[in-house]
Amino acid sequence: MRIAMLLMTCRFAFAWPALVLTLIGADQPVGASDQLDELRKEALALVNESRREDGLSTLQLDDALTQAAQRHAEDMLKNGYFSHVSPTGKTVRERYLAAGGGSGKYVAENIAQCSNCRADREQIALLHQGWINSPGHRANILAHGLEGFGFGLAADGMHMYAVQTFAGPGTPFGAEAADETASLDVKGQLALAVDLINHARQAAGLGVLQVSEALSQALIANADRVDLRKQSLPSMDTILAALPAEQQGKFASMAFVAGQCDGCGRQPTEADIRFFVGRWLDNPQYRALLLEPAGTYFGLGIKADGAGRKLALGAVAGS
Repeated sequence: MRIAMLLMTCRFAFAWPALVLTLIGADQPVGASDQLDELRKEALALVNESRREDGLSTLQLDDALTQAAQRHAEDMLKNGYFSHVSPTGKTVRERYLAAGGGSGKYVAENIAQCSNCRADREQIALLHQGWINSPGHRANILAHGLEGFGFGLAADGMHMYAVQTFAGPGTPFGAEAADETASLDVKGQLALAVDLINHARQAAGLGVLQVSEALSQALIANADRVDLRKQSLPSMDTILAALPAEQQGKFASMAFVAGQCDGCGRQPTEADIRFFVGRWLDNPQYRALLLEPAGTYFGLGIKADGAGRKLALGAVAGS
């Protein structure tokens, strides 16, 4: 048995450069928590208005995103820096996870800095307008595959730092937004994967692989055994044991490939198959396994957790 594991691919976004505003007004630090709550609701209302105008779903305030945003705003104010990455190296994704956010989600962040500004509804509107007029920040606000929103604000009378955070299941890598809803069943996933692999095998002068739905189902049944962080995959014996009795003597060898993506949508799609198989074929080690001359069958299992994480497990089997 030979194995190869694709490094995990996470999707999170920054918008560079960060937004800097210099607005002259009366000094006014952020006051009580109820004032901040009202400003946070105003920030959400403006984001949702922009999303509705673009035909997108609206977002909901999320506790983990709000904590991550507020802590980052306060940290920038306290330590005198302005960056998506803190002086200790923490990113928006790490801040979100530390606040209790979901590990498989797409995460994005916008930040802004303002001097001599008022912490009021008018200022929130100015911040939003600045973000929405900036292509990178606008892309975060109007991203597909988002569900949650957080907003943080910290000021001391001279300086104000504002942070928007976003999270959701994301969309499949390489897909247009509409493709996310077009889920692909196990049979369709397998057929497309084998077609892509056989194209490469034929170009190399090798025989084509046949699809094995039984092997695919066995891989799906063992997907929970896969842990790419620990470089752990099911054994060949485990996969064989999951096959129907009449199939168990059919395979004499197996080579496994695996990969995982975060923030890449809820359900398996055609784009996911192209992404995983494309990554495998682009890597010499994985490509060698998929182009194994003695290979005769291929199975593929994709497990999607519905929150943004997808795991792909493939097997080239020889008879």
